[in-house]
Amino acid sequence: MGRLQIRLSEHRRGHVDKDPALTVDSSGRFWVAWHGYRPKEDRILVRSFKDQRRGSLLPVSEEAGINFQPRIACGGDAVWVVWCAVREGQWCVLARSADEMGEVVRLAEADASLAFPNVTSDGEGRIWAVWTALVGRRRRVFGRCLDGDRWAEVVDLSLGGGDHYRPVLCGHAGGAWVAYQTLRNGACDLFLRKWTPDVVGRPEKFSLTDDWELFPRLCPDGSGGVWATWAVTRDVIHPKGFVDHKVEAMASHFDGRSWTPYRGPDRTMPEGYVAHLYDGLLGREHYMGFVGWRRRPQIVRETDGDVWVLYERKEDELVNRHGPDALFYARPLTGRNQGRSREVDGAVHAYTVNGDLPVVDGRLPFAAQISEGRYYADICAGSLPLDRAQPVEERPASAWRSWRPIRLPEPHVFNRRPEIEVKGKTYKLYWGDLHCHGNLSGDAEGEIDENYAYGRYKARLDFMAVTDNDALYDNILTPSELELILAEADHFDDPGRFVAVPAYERTYRKESESGPNHRIMLFPDGAVPLYHFTESDADTLEKWVAVMERTRTFTFPHHPTWWVIPSSRLGGVELCSCWDIYIQMRDTIPEALRQGYRLAFMGNSDSHRIVPGMGGALTGVWAEALTREALFEALWARRCFATNGARVMLDVRVNGMPMGSEVEVAGQVRLICSVQASRMVQEVALFRDGEQVQEQWVGKQQAILRFEDEPGVGEHFYYVEVRLKPLRRVPMGGRCGNLQVAQGDFAWSSPIWVKRRRL
Repeated sequence: MGRLQIRLSEHRRGHVDKDPALTVDSSGRFWVAWHGYRPKEDRILVRSFKDQRRGSLLPVSEEAGINFQPRIACGGDAVWVVWCAVREGQWCVLARSADEMGEVVRLAEADASLAFPNVTSDGEGRIWAVWTALVGRRRRVFGRCLDGDRWAEVVDLSLGGGDHYRPVLCGHAGGAWVAYQTLRNGACDLFLRKWTPDVVGRPEKFSLTDDWELFPRLCPDGSGGVWATWAVTRDVIHPKGFVDHKVEAMASHFDGRSWTPYRGPDRTMPEGYVAHLYDGLLGREHYMGFVGWRRRPQIVRETDGDVWVLYERKEDELVNRHGPDALFYARPLTGRNQGRSREVDGAVHAYTVNGDLPVVDGRLPFAAQISEGRYYADICAGSLPLDRAQPVEERPASAWRSWRPIRLPEPHVFNRRPEIEVKGKTYKLYWGDLHCHGNLSGDAEGEIDENYAYGRYKARLDFMAVTDNDALYDNILTPSELELILAEADHFDDPGRFVAVPAYERTYRKESESGPNHRIMLFPDGAVPLYHFTESDADTLEKWVAVMERTRTFTFPHHPTWWVIPSSRLGGVELCSCWDIYIQMRDTIPEALRQGYRLAFMGNSDSHRIVPGMGGALTGVWAEALTREALFEALWARRCFATNGARVMLDVRVNGMPMGSEVEVAGQVRLICSVQASRMVQEVALFRDGEQVQEQWVGKQQAILRFEDEPGVGEHFYYVEVRLKPLRRVPMGGRCGNLQVAQGDFAWSSPIWVKRRRL
């Protein structure tokens, strides 16, 4: 018998129904909860079914608004849904019995973000719920237990410094196992604790490497212990100069006393290794994107005792469908055929399983988003056969042998932070990446916090923004998800050390237009209105611009082609990203400048690979301090420059005024350019009104250059292009999708506008 499934949500194309969670009650009835978006509001919905007969569609959330991350469990005869919400301006963790639709219980409330809930039940019918809360500057794990009709007091389940994320649960006879990941001093490790009504056991570290280990999932072993699977992400570099990650599924067993890492039949692989997850996540010749959640191996146990790890592989690594393209694989950790995977299903749904639920008679319970053509659609649930027949041949890890380990962060380029003086003020040089994507976009990987942690600790950025798309292909950014983006930006914002900027990407493209017309939207004060181009209140660029005029947002376009309408919120333009060097491809940017737009030059990765700061583009900003306020003052003043990844010190002036200025001159325009790099600067070219007019050979790592020009009377704009000696690397041979060399060979100063008057 093959796949059995039933559709549970309304027939609506796109990710308006997402994030399903699954449980099965003692009668064999399936219960599925999910996050349902309707214009401007989110709800938590639940539906049950048995023998292909559906129950009623129930709104678990008692009111619409901010509701997300639902999780569901069955304890005894009760089915409980736990989720995160905002009520009367307070963050909450809410719970409700779905079978009885009882009162909504507030498990926790706080002024700061509460997120990442999870729930399970134990062998005595108790319900165990966990979540994370921001306490001061740290994210911690808390939980409560429902025993009978009373929820116990809140328990702190995390220990030690750092930020603790994504707790997961697995029931045992007398309580629950709780696992979570901890980010501390730039390292990411995993811990397990035993939790009973009377005590919380000591943390047991089960990560196995010095690399980042993320996303634990648990299932019981049937003897009071627990199996865990997770992902390890290893930083690598390609001979062409790309930086990325090798992601692998890992597993280990805890018997209650000690951990035993899984060892497969291939003894050349390290302890814990289950399978590589490179397909679609790591390019061979190029990278074409992969819809999120593909680094989340899951684990289940059959009633006969065998344990399986389940994971996904991209259907065709050469194609980016911007939608369903994953095959569902399983690999046994015990019993026969270890080290060989089989395809569980080829329907390219987005699958979720529950490690608490046993695989009975070879049938795997699942919840999923249905794939329909290029898009995901409704929520469904059912069961799939899980057996060892017909193992598949996977592409070997050696197919990616070109990628070599790299240890991040790399050494600093400058011994001390460069400084300049302008009219008695001192400005320091800060590096940032203000356009990065994660798995809330339609074709990207990476958590919000993971992006920020990578940018701060591995790329050594000073500032950055996670800018997931508001509506990309079939994916809708919901108000609840935006709240999490803003909360994480505020959490990671550490003035003087690291600045995180609230943001998202306005995604607009009509089928009749020749190219996308996207805008990055940065919000210095955190007041972020969400307007989707798919909805009537902002379905034209004119409507959207009118709304943005009432905010303090700083917006900028990207891609090779775009068009603008006048707006006081338009402050810059992206010259390059990990897709391409736009200013060398089209005349779009110089033409906008010739039309009178005053735009700061910026370089941002636009990375969909979780490599902010290492994705082939950077913005250098001369600012008075490392704060949001000072950075935005510098951006609006256009006291910034773009590079395609190299950290070059660039200071360009006319009459002592820095890049971005507007000056008047009589006679010649005299421009001074100071440049310093960690490798040879070959040439510096001067551009007037978008056309190269001069070029000077440099031949050393630092120089002060002087340019003189005598343009016609009237207004002109000038900028310089710095050309570095290329690093020794394999030639790219054309665009490689979302891959771009981490340290490129160019830098561009923001323009200086010069009004030349008659003598």
